[in-house]
Amino acid sequence: MKDKFNKSAKTRRSFNKSSSVKGHYYVDSVSAINEYLQFRPEVVINIFAAEKDLNGMRDEVSKQGLSSDIVQPLEKSQYSSTGAVVKLKEKKWDQFIRDIDRPSNHLVVMLDHITDPRNLGAVARSCAFFGVGSIIVASNRQVLFSQASVATAMGGFALTDLIVVSSLASSLGLLKESGYQVWGADQNGSCVHEQSFDSERKVLVLGSEHSGLSKSVQEQCDHLVKVSGSASSLESLNVSVAAGILLHSFMK
Repeated sequence: MKDKFNKSAKTRRSFNKSSSVKGHYYVDSVSAINEYLQFRPEVVINIFAAEKDLNGMRDEVSKQGLSSDIVQPLEKSQYSSTGAVVKLKEKKWDQFIRDIDRPSNHLVVMLDHITDPRNLGAVARSCAFFGVGSIIVASNRQVLFSQASVATAMGGFALTDLIVVSSLASSLGLLKESGYQVWGADQNGSCVHEQSFDSERKVLVLGSEHSGLSKSVQEQCDHLVKVSGSASSLESLNVSVAAGILLHSFMK
């Protein structure tokens, strides 16, 4: 497996084309690699380190009890900077339920059919920053793990799980039975900065880039909120930007 990545990967583009290993993705930068090593070391398969980073990477993997053999010198024919191959897999609803009481699942994000992998990655990065442990998505008409989403998230998926369900509306119903309050992001909602968030367990639902919240999902929402702009502003924010602002408001 190590030889496969050594020989075939000259650039990230060649990694996309040549790698047939399902669930393996490439992440750039020392900071992203360190996030995976700190929070989810078991998913790190290989690290390709530039000469200046080689000793530091070997020290980091040793601290996590991993073999230093996974750190290999970056050759001129390979990637342009230090990076790593990580193995990621979506989780199922029963796995989320098993961990539902952990503090990082007191605030959950649900994505109502997001189709741009870069948006998924950027949302995951914001979720990781604000301590959100799970993103719930639908199994169909929804982008999941991909090279683009993992690369955009940097180390975001080291802290945030991707939970795949068959029905978003049904899952929201089950969450409400478990004491969650559901907040949907919608342009017809109230300004988020005017709200008080008194429930310990909350779900933030973000709609698709093109059509927003679906009817069945919106019907499950207890409250609708929006990020207000200026009087002459655009109609809406990019979903990943809105996610960051809304999550920050939930922290107050």
